Parts: sequence; structure tokens; C-alpha cells
Amino acid sequence: MTPQEMESARRELGNEGKISLHQSVEMALMDGYAFIGVNGGKQVAGSTNMYSMIDSMLDYEKKYGTINVKDNIDSLKALRETLEENDVNYSQRRSIVV
Repeated sequence: MTPQEMESARRELGNEGKISLHQSVEMALMDGYAFIGVNGGKQVAGSTNMYSMIDSMLDYEKKYGTINVKDNIDSLKALRETLEENDVNYSQRRSIVV
């Protein structure tokens, strides 16, 4: 998934009320959108795996989190679940494997 696709999904899910403002900000950080002003006006280049990024963020929060750790972990888990439920490609891969 490209950063542009992640940004599009973030906007769509936010507009539909499927993700919280906190989760929207987390996605904006993952796809580089939040850094457009300091990245020469461009998003991060190339494809990313948002699921592995969320997993890494979860691991980091579990090991090093100090403020609102439970809330942050719950938010990241809920974000991952919402993305999985709304990602046609992810749903198709899961149905093939199962």
C-alpha cells in the first residue's frame, strides 16, 4: 500500500466515523502525511505495510510506553482491526489462507 493509499483510507475512515481522531493522527504519522511540511511537500515514497508498522508500534508501546500505555495499545489494536475489516485485499488474503 502506498502512502497515498494510506492517506486516502485515513480520510475515508475518518469521514465515516470508523476511526477516532487519535487513530487518524497515528495513520497520518505512518504514511508521512503529518510530515509533509518538513519533507519538501512530499509524502514518504514507496510502499509500506501498515499492519507491520502497527505491530511495531504495539511492540514499542509495550516495551517503552510510559503515558496512557493501555489506551494507546487498545487504540492501535482497534485501528488494526478496523483497517483489516475495511481492506478488501486483506480480507481476500485471509479467506484464502483459512
